[in-house]
Amino acid sequence: MEFLSHLIHRALSSELIEPIQIPNGDPSLSHLLFADYAILLGIWSERNITNMARLLRCFHMVTGLKINLSKCSLFGINMADSDLMEMATRLHCRADKFPCSYLGLRDGENMNLVNSWKPVEDIFEARLSKWKVDVTIRMKPGIP
Repeated sequence: MEFLSHLIHRALSSELIEPIQIPNGDPSLSHLLFADYAILLGIWSERNITNMARLLRCFHMVTGLKINLSKCSLFGINMADSDLMEMATRLHCRADKFPCSYLGLRDGENMNLVNSWKPVEDIFEARLSKWKVDVTIRMKPGIP
């Protein structure tokens, strides 16, 4: 992810991509990285989005780590749904809206409420039930 961050900084310094400007003279925001998740941020323009896609392609060519665009989502704030869908189709990714899920949690949820954790519990329960089935099958007599 350090290399991806380096590529993004190079693209910013070459003015190939334009980040989001935060008001009141605060720094601009172009990306957030966590483990193997990346959030790329920038102004909505065809040039900006195309160059971000090119940047991801360069990242793949250099590192061999392919970005699975079918698992990626494109968000637009104050955008017409048709514009968002058109660009998402061109990039071969999904068009999505806020609130959304990130790392299994809904963005904007109050995590102090028990109900907010229900989706996470469901995921764990589903995975544990599969694990229990696998163990049961392996432990039957006569099965190696």
